[in-house]
Amino acid sequence: GKKHRKDCGVYTAPGRSGGRTADDGGTSQKPVCGQQAAVPRGRQTVPARCDAYRRQQRALPAYEKPPAKPGAFHERNYSSTFKEARQCSNSVRCVSESMPEMGVKGAALATCLSAWMGPILLIICSLIKKNILYAPLSEIFSIDKKLIKAFLITAAPVVLNESLWGIGTFLYNVIFANLGYENYAAVTILKTIENIAFVFFVGMCNACSVLLGKNIGSGNVEDAVKDSKRFGVIIPLLGFVVGMTVIALRSQLIGLFNLTGELTETTIGIAKIIMVLYGIELGIRNIPYAFIVGIFRSGGDTINGAKFDTLSLWFIALPLTAIMAFVVKAPFVAVYAAMYIGEDYIKSFLCLRHYRTYKWIKPVTEVGQVSMERFMEKRKLQLKSE
Repeated sequence: GKKHRKDCGVYTAPGRSGGRTADDGGTSQKPVCGQQAAVPRGRQTVPARCDAYRRQQRALPAYEKPPAKPGAFHERNYSSTFKEARQCSNSVRCVSESMPEMGVKGAALATCLSAWMGPILLIICSLIKKNILYAPLSEIFSIDKKLIKAFLITAAPVVLNESLWGIGTFLYNVIFANLGYENYAAVTILKTIENIAFVFFVGMCNACSVLLGKNIGSGNVEDAVKDSKRFGVIIPLLGFVVGMTVIALRSQLIGLFNLTGELTETTIGIAKIIMVLYGIELGIRNIPYAFIVGIFRSGGDTINGAKFDTLSLWFIALPLTAIMAFVVKAPFVAVYAAMYIGEDYIKSFLCLRHYRTYKWIKPVTEVGQVSMERFMEKRKLQLKSE
């Protein structure tokens, strides 16, 4: 068969034998190493033909790929992508290897640093944008006795309410921890999921507070009342939806905490039951939260909300839970259900009754106070006509 012959990097075209061809009359000789063979006209070596092809390709216009159709797969240079990713991972590994392992102390230090980065970045952005936080120190630390008095009257019940609520939550955990480590492990799983869902409702109540507070302060009391009714319905409904979602995905959610298979069957079973209780009760649980945090506080009424929280938590729910746990010695699921019943149902009733009186609207601006007087007069006329 036909063969290509390679001598010192020079290829001869097919059909040649020993570097001689029939066209040149046998005058061509095998090239010596380091020398270029003489090529007759009309005959070229392979490297020469390749050089000519490259020159011809350079003279042609650059090839442009047609635009990809929508939804089409775009080609990538995966080799370069993987190379860059490998370089990044190697750099991170070199940095991590050069740093000492700190364990729990390192996690604590990283948490503190990230916590301080928030206010530092806030101050830097305020200095750059010169927003409301950028003010002279004389204005920041100027003290107005009337303002301080009004602030304490409004803020003191909130601070007291949140402090008592935090202590009550701590006592709940003390009760549950003394009922067995498997039961408390199930509570820990539920609390983690509950905290994730709680963030969503915190945002909803904050939006409610901003919207209602702006309307009441600007004199639009009727609009504030309408918005409060909407939020008073929307937030519990969303709680019901989230609760049903938690019930439907309870097995998958608990599985995330049992990747190594170290949870006992008792813990898993109790976690599933109390997650069902939480899902059923979440809509009702958000009624007092929406009214106390989102509606009453934005209207300027912080005292009644603190009263309702303190009464339901300290005088009903905590004693009832402790009695069910240590006196009646009921099953753990019954103890957990007693906590929900004692705290949320009575508090929901008190919040709804107080909301209908509209005494939670306490404007601090003159425009808001005038608008509130008109609203109450209009409401009295409506009640008389009914």
